Amino acid sequence: HVDPKYAKMEPYGQRYCWTNLEKIYAFNPTPDTLPEEYHEYFIGAEATSWSEYIKTEDHLEYMTLPRISALTEITWTENDLKDYDDFLERLNTQYLRYDQMRVNYRIPHPVLKDTINLQNEEIKIINPSKVTEVYYTLDGSEPNINSTAYQEPFTVDSSCVLKAISINKANRKSSTSSSIIIVE
Repeated sequence: HVDPKYAKMEPYGQRYCWTNLEKIYAFNPTPDTLPEEYHEYFIGAEATSWSEYIKTEDHLEYMTLPRISALTEITWTENDLKDYDDFLERLNTQYLRYDQMRVNYRIPHPVLKDTINLQNEEIKIINPSKVTEVYYTLDGSEPNINSTAYQEPFTVDSSCVLKAISINKANRKSSTSSSIIIVE
């Protein structure tokens, strides 16, 4: 299933079947609704990749990585031992491995609110990874490595469109997050 908020940020094909990392990590291959006596018959999980819109290996890698890391972990980790925050921390090392492997994994995008009313709050951009830096623009243009680097929450004097990206040490960038800033 796709979260409509992120649909426009992802390549074609993913818009119809995008499942985020957190949702995959929360998946329980042995559902609680099934009696315990049947759990032993579950021997793994499957990750299907519908490829009618996937034309290249790069696109397949993007759609699979790092989601497959989450699915892999949940298949060998007992439910009471799962720790999504710890997984995200360890995933930072996995991102570096992906870079060494030169695969086209999905760089996590910065997290923004859809609309920010500055009468009530500062602008906060959440960097989803310790191996990326966040860059942003306030004029609606696409950010790049030459844009303003995000350091801390800030305010602006007038309404604008905020766009932000994450860039890793290999200069690979995420999809663009955007937010409408309203100053009243």
